[in-house]
Amino acid sequence: MSPLETVIDWILREGRNLPDTGGFLATLAQRLRAVGLPVDRMTLGSEILHPDLAGAMWIWRADRDGVESYRVGREVLDSGAYLDSPLAVLDTTGQAVRVTVGQTGDRGFPIVAEWAAEGGTDYWLLPFPGLTPGILGANNVSFATKAPGGFSSDHERIIDRVVPAIGAVADLFTGWATSTALLDTYVGPATGAKILSGGFTADNRERIEAVILFADMRDFAGLTERVPAEAVHDTLNAFFTCLVRAVHDQGGEVLSFMGDGLLAIFVAEEATADAAEDAAARALIASHEGFVAIDALNLDRQARGDGPIDAGVSLHVGQVLYGNLGGAGRYGYTVIGSAVNRAARIERLCRTLRQRILTTTEFAQACPVRLDRLGVHRLRGIAGDHAVFAPRFDERVLGNG
Repeated sequence: MSPLETVIDWILREGRNLPDTGGFLATLAQRLRAVGLPVDRMTLGSEILHPDLAGAMWIWRADRDGVESYRVGREVLDSGAYLDSPLAVLDTTGQAVRVTVGQTGDRGFPIVAEWAAEGGTDYWLLPFPGLTPGILGANNVSFATKAPGGFSSDHERIIDRVVPAIGAVADLFTGWATSTALLDTYVGPATGAKILSGGFTADNRERIEAVILFADMRDFAGLTERVPAEAVHDTLNAFFTCLVRAVHDQGGEVLSFMGDGLLAIFVAEEATADAAEDAAARALIASHEGFVAIDALNLDRQARGDGPIDAGVSLHVGQVLYGNLGGAGRYGYTVIGSAVNRAARIERLCRTLRQRILTTTEFAQACPVRLDRLGVHRLRGIAGDHAVFAPRFDERVLGNG
């Protein structure tokens, strides 16, 4: 087996089993240098099927430690950095882009000009075999060198031989990245990790201690009567963005959207008072930060002549059953139990009491900051009288909408 065949064999047998794309790229680049390819910079790019992300990129350089990796938002596709790049040409045509510095110039590509300024002599961006323009158009590999004269014909033969093998393995990494991104997006990072680790059977469930957060937009019915459905859709997305970002920033998990409502949990990792206090604190911070974002959003809406939006949020802590729910091939991960019902009923009091955030006694006991008691109330479908509490840090109240 020749040295190059050894590299290809490594790609298909061992490289494909490496735990991350960056490690695969770094090891591959070093092995290619060992067989005579003077590569000084190498990248892997892949499209990710995702509502917010366009793709992912991994960059290896011989003069730096490690591999730089990042995800690319869809907004980048409208930027000058992308439109003036070799990648835009590849995505449009499905054809490789090569620039040999000093012979064909930089062809107006800023990235190639930057590489030339560092002493680069050749840049070659190639699609993987079978690429169809516009379908996974960002799946590619690039090679760049500082060798005098650029890549020789011998170097070209090495690249031609290894690209199909790299593409086969990159497809696996792309599929995994897409699966992970989609699960993170549609079921949440923690839940997605459970599913990928085997928690996808119909009877998969566990009892957990968690803070339950319910949020519900105010006057949603009125909004749907006043404005077109497209505007309602945009408003809901903006509203949910405020809350989801706040929940995620505090380590919470958004489980579902219910029309204009949201269900999230903050898991207490241990069955201890300290763990419950930590989860309660994170949930309360997330609720506050969500309203800070909503208030900022309302300033923008006011400037556009749109009416303000608001919400009610309830917080409760208790034991819930967390698992796979559904049937006949259609399932979702969620939480059920009396604690969930209690949180949902408390949220409905936000309108009556004109409060943005209400909590149960159990949450108030776990919460590290003092809450104000707002009396005892009946909850529909739940026996007994129930005390409710509100945080002191936000004296603003809901309107009557």
